[in-house]
Amino acid sequence: MQTFQINTKEKREATGDLFGIFFEDINHAADGGLYAELIQNRAFEFDPIDNKKYHALYAWMPCQLDEKNGQTDAADVSLTILTESPYTKKNPHYLRITQIRQQQV
Repeated sequence: MQTFQINTKEKREATGDLFGIFFEDINHAADGGLYAELIQNRAFEFDPIDNKKYHALYAWMPCQLDEKNGQTDAADVSLTILTESPYTKKNPHYLRITQIRQQQV
């Protein structure tokens, strides 16, 4: 058994101002941004065989930012999944975003 003694009569001057920092790496943001594993269907490969609701564009939709109303649907763009010229063989699907020109009256 060990014992220790505390001398309550001996006093020392405080160190002064102490500063510190706390950093919590939420969602792995310190690794360079949004952690890719958190992006649902990021390879555009969801398939109805896994879930009847799934399709290649599941969890993706075009939207635009309206300063007054926040996020709204974007009717002037089209999303298409392609495989003709993939960036890598491991991820053959990629997204093409096409702006649909609206006619001016």
